[in-house]
Amino acid sequence: MPGGRIMFRNCVLLAAAVLLVCPMTPGAAGQDAENGDDAAAKAKQQQINEEISLNPYGRREWWLRDYPVPAAGYSAAVGRFGYWGTSVEGNRSIIGLYEDLSPSPFWDFDGIISDGFRTVDYSISQLNETGFNGDIYYYRPDFSADLDFDSFLKQMDQTPLRGFHEEDSPFPVMTNRSILDHDTAIRVEEVEARFKGRLTKNIRWTFDFHNLHRHGQRQVTSMAHCADMQSAGGTAFNTCHVTNQSQRIDWNVSRFEPGLEGKWGPVTVNYTREMRVFSTDDENVTAPFNHTFSGFNLGTAPVAVVPESFTQFDKIKLRTDLTEKTAFYGFGYVGNTENRFRDFERDYWGYDLRLISRVSRGFTLTGYFSENAQNADKPPTALTDQGETSVADLRSNVDYDRTRTGVRGSWKPSEYFCASAFDGVIFASGYQYSQINRDDVTYLVNDVPFEIPDTRENKLYTDLSKRWNPQWSTFVRYTLRIIDDPLIGLRLADRNYPDDPSTFSNTSLPEHVNLVEVGGTWMPRENFMATAQVGLEQRSNDSEYANFREDSYPFTLTAWYAPSCKWTLSAGMGYYTNWIDQDISVGFENANFPAFRENWSYGGRTQVYNVGARYAYTQRLFLNGNVEWLRGVNTFNTVTPPDMTLEYAEDVAGIIVEQTRVSAGIDYVLNDRFTTFARYIVKDFEDIDNGWDSGTAHMVLGGLSATF
Repeated sequence: MPGGRIMFRNCVLLAAAVLLVCPMTPGAAGQDAENGDDAAAKAKQQQINEEISLNPYGRREWWLRDYPVPAAGYSAAVGRFGYWGTSVEGNRSIIGLYEDLSPSPFWDFDGIISDGFRTVDYSISQLNETGFNGDIYYYRPDFSADLDFDSFLKQMDQTPLRGFHEEDSPFPVMTNRSILDHDTAIRVEEVEARFKGRLTKNIRWTFDFHNLHRHGQRQVTSMAHCADMQSAGGTAFNTCHVTNQSQRIDWNVSRFEPGLEGKWGPVTVNYTREMRVFSTDDENVTAPFNHTFSGFNLGTAPVAVVPESFTQFDKIKLRTDLTEKTAFYGFGYVGNTENRFRDFERDYWGYDLRLISRVSRGFTLTGYFSENAQNADKPPTALTDQGETSVADLRSNVDYDRTRTGVRGSWKPSEYFCASAFDGVIFASGYQYSQINRDDVTYLVNDVPFEIPDTRENKLYTDLSKRWNPQWSTFVRYTLRIIDDPLIGLRLADRNYPDDPSTFSNTSLPEHVNLVEVGGTWMPRENFMATAQVGLEQRSNDSEYANFREDSYPFTLTAWYAPSCKWTLSAGMGYYTNWIDQDISVGFENANFPAFRENWSYGGRTQVYNVGARYAYTQRLFLNGNVEWLRGVNTFNTVTPPDMTLEYAEDVAGIIVEQTRVSAGIDYVLNDRFTTFARYIVKDFEDIDNGWDSGTAHMVLGGLSATF
């Protein structure tokens, strides 16, 4: 969006704040009080109270009866002004993912104004050259409004496609890149508005609005330029290019959600209707598809088409106290999404019912049952110009129905036993059964019908925590999941099926999950606190459809220490691992490259460390600094069968990156109203594996803060 339009929107926000606050500027009452005429100020304030609380019939409104008499007016504001100086080397797509790294002004204005009855809190900021936001919050006892606006630039990744063979290779897939030197980025503009008000003493209304606008340039990748070729030995095969081109996009999502809520004694009912419109105005991009050998010859056809849609939901919530110890909660919804590109709908419905009971002293039990379903028909017409022959030949949309039922409870044994060993102990546990039933999931694998089975899951979890004393608490958690037939993916052209079913399917979803977490918090003194948590998660699948084992060992540690009234120190670390051994099916479905399955190993490690400090050198001078370092490593070990070269597989998955962020700052208080500040930030991203995304940014900010 051009800078003028951005400034115009921010000016509108600021003007709206001014219009709202003008009627609330402290009047004669506040001025008289400042002049020492307390009696006149109180009399004037009393008159104001009467005027704002009486309706045209001279009776005080019901919604004001429980509110105190407003006090004299109050206002305050803080303005910050500065300038960013920057120096950038390398690729900006990671170090500047959500911000513009160009030199730019910085300013921020934040204020509040109130007459004791009505309040407006507002702020407006320019964060960098292309980043703006504004917020306004208005409140009075019978009405409130909250408006937010954000606008920023998102850099789009331009990492080259890797792992594909070049044009002189005898293998079927090649790569073709043409826009590596072009900038691709989108602007994101987001507006949110939330309104609340009362209709009667028991009924209030709500209205939520959200608009997300994204426009700019993105990369479109497609498999195209198919052609039949012959190798040096005379064997015919098909060759394609993976192409990449730039596309201008313009996406807009608008959501409207009006609602009503009523409360009568122990019963609360809430109804909302959500309506969401997704519209597009994208550049039309095409690619050639001319696979003449198979008869699939479309010529040039559109790619990366994003369909417009309209979604609507009716939602209702109900909560009531059945007895002093038992409460009921219910939630239900029904809705659909219209695909306006293919002219068909997907319908949704579901509900969630819960019964919460304080069975006895220190023992709470919750039982629940929920169901969610989706179903859709085929499009009414076929896109014959894009290879679809008829509606009957289109695959049906998958319909599913998911149900969950379970019970969970929480128990404090100290309510039943006097032994000190039970003090501070809380035991929580639960069980859940769920199932997913699917329709229209029968597919032809090598012309043989196969139906994806439904999924069943049993889940058990426990949580034991204890506060040993006011300074020390610990917890232990365990979760067990047993899943029958998780969702699988199919290779529909697998020529080994059904004689050899080992290569036609796979999944990354487990049949068994074991998760153990242990942690605690230690605060021996009021100026020191430490937390630690370590976990062990094991996921596996050993079925006729897949074979893998995955192990993760997450560990986190944090500490905070204030050795004196001048010093504040903080530190943290995290270590996360992910090890996977899985059977992978590879190979092309023809006589030259038959499919096979072998066990491949993947390993991932991420380390995060950060240290921060703040020091009050004097009552006017403050120093602060922070260092954060991250290292991520992915390794991928593959097999190399004698009849196929897969040397590119390790190159695709192998990733070694290091990211460093250093910040330092100084604040100096000139007087009660003015403070100067300076910041220095270094962002460094090192793509050690290939270097394409590597980049470094040095940023310096200097400015002044003023209080009004």
